Amino acid sequence: MQRFFACLFFYVLTISSPAAEAAWWSAATAAYGRGLGYEPGHTIVRIEELDPDGMVQSTESGEIRTHRAEGKLVSTVIRAQKNGKDVTADWQKRYNRSSSEGRGGPPAGFDATPFDPAWTSALFPGTPRRTTEGLLIPYTIKRDGVELEGTALFSTDGLAISASQSWLSLPPLVSSMSSTIYYRVLEPASNGDRALVAQGMQIEGMASILFVKKRFRMSFEFGQWRLKPPDS
Repeated sequence: MQRFFACLFFYVLTISSPAAEAAWWSAATAAYGRGLGYEPGHTIVRIEELDPDGMVQSTESGEIRTHRAEGKLVSTVIRAQKNGKDVTADWQKRYNRSSSEGRGGPPAGFDATPFDPAWTSALFPGTPRRTTEGLLIPYTIKRDGVELEGTALFSTDGLAISASQSWLSLPPLVSSMSSTIYYRVLEPASNGDRALVAQGMQIEGMASILFVKKRFRMSFEFGQWRLKPPDS
């Protein structure tokens, strides 16, 4: 029995070693890089406006499906509501306008996430610690005016589960911003390595609109992942 516990002790030391943790991070980055070759075909969005005490004042939600037409990504709003009122047509107009004007996507720096290979050179992991949830590894990302800090959560067998982060440098009119990404592993359609994608995301923040500060909370759920066309 003593030999069993001794072996177990050395096993725990092995999986908790800095080399193992670095390997987990490296594997998650490689898997996320492969995940960039995929795109979701279905998205659910929920937007909440909050009062200073965090109580919900307004709710807006929508369901969007996407498909490829002549090489372009086309978004179709299945349904959308704001405070119980149907606003599907308004959402569709927004998507059409963003597509025609070439707009869309987050502001510069707000696409920074810990496992994205594009941000590897700007990422600095901290000292890991084990909890009942798994292995927590703090990190900072800093480059070209972008600065944020966060914590990545790994399962006990080394899979990336989530990453929560807050921005320390913010664009004009935004006074706070934080997010949590929940990851999912995609099994390869054919022989090959698995890919890591964001199956969900929550964003909270505060922005100034016409000199009035507004708190907001947004959530995204992504599904029906598929490979992107080679030239996209």
